[in-house]
Amino acid sequence: MIPGGGFGSGFLLGDRETIATAAHCVACEDVSELEIVFHPTEPRETRQKGAKLIYFDAKQDVALLHLSEEMPAYHPFFWTPRAADKEDDVTVLGNPGRAGFPDPMYSRSAQVKGTRPDEFFIDIEVKPGYSGGPVILDHTMNAVGITSFKYINTEKYEKDGQSFAKSSDIASDAYTHWAALSDSLKASKLQREEERYNERFHFIEADEVATAIFSDSFTFLLAVIDVIRDYKRHMNVAMSGLPNPVSVSVFKREERKAHREYLKEEGPKKAEEIRERISPDLLFERGYQERYDKIIEDPDLPKHLKEHLVSANEHFTTIREALENVVDPSGRSSKGKTLIEFVDYVVDEFNSAQFHCRKVAEECRGRTQ
Repeated sequence: MIPGGGFGSGFLLGDRETIATAAHCVACEDVSELEIVFHPTEPRETRQKGAKLIYFDAKQDVALLHLSEEMPAYHPFFWTPRAADKEDDVTVLGNPGRAGFPDPMYSRSAQVKGTRPDEFFIDIEVKPGYSGGPVILDHTMNAVGITSFKYINTEKYEKDGQSFAKSSDIASDAYTHWAALSDSLKASKLQREEERYNERFHFIEADEVATAIFSDSFTFLLAVIDVIRDYKRHMNVAMSGLPNPVSVSVFKREERKAHREYLKEEGPKKAEEIRERISPDLLFERGYQERYDKIIEDPDLPKHLKEHLVSANEHFTTIREALENVVDPSGRSSKGKTLIEFVDYVVDEFNSAQFHCRKVAEECRGRTQ
């Protein structure tokens, strides 16, 4: 449970006092305030705070946490024996959650669709909250990956796989190094990681907020395009029932009538249906709005970086309003746009949001590695 809202998943390693998870699941100002919940909502639920960072890599999206207390023997732990291979049958474990709160642990069957160094793709779409959880070989406790993020519906979505996992080798290597240290060196490393994280936190936050703006902007862009397609379908159906031939005046009158009907009735309903469908995937509805507001007020973040974030958010807001307000795409009023103008307008807004998000990412990359 992340202070201020949000949650992710993780898994216990063999010493019973180390947690592997995704880096974005521990991103908060004070890592020790993370609340680690074992078996949430179950009778054996166990909670603790005070974890410290052993390892944190924002680029690879992998983190290791040292727990304040060793977990009892009845809590299961996982091995990290090898990297994933294409066509491996795997199980994804995690706490997907609803209404901002974690569910009990769920498992989903999947298959590895493709691999590349340090990461692989699986053929299911994981829900928010699974991030940081283990991807295990079927019928084993062998974790080959750590759930990271998912593709939105693009060509890669079907070709490469729908969700993205980091190789557990990254966590395994970091753990092996940690386990070989003496107690005094472990204490030094924990202090050093805390200092490094504190120095980078503001830029990690800015990078993650920019990524969220880009992700939500793209989600809304696709949703707007869905509404436009629905509008064209409605118009085609309405006009196909006209007799042939038909006079220009009758055609235009019926076209205006069908247009008004869509904007008054079907358009808002379609926009709301899409809005409800995409809402669970919108990061700005799962704590990122608060993170954005906080980071804009952060005096330790450079002014030019905040300006890029503000600009990105403005363009994102425009795209969101294009869906929520069902902007008139008819071109028949002074406020309206033709379909082509409307598409160009929304795509331009997305490209602008993408530009500013990329500027933030470029600036932060040099500060967080």
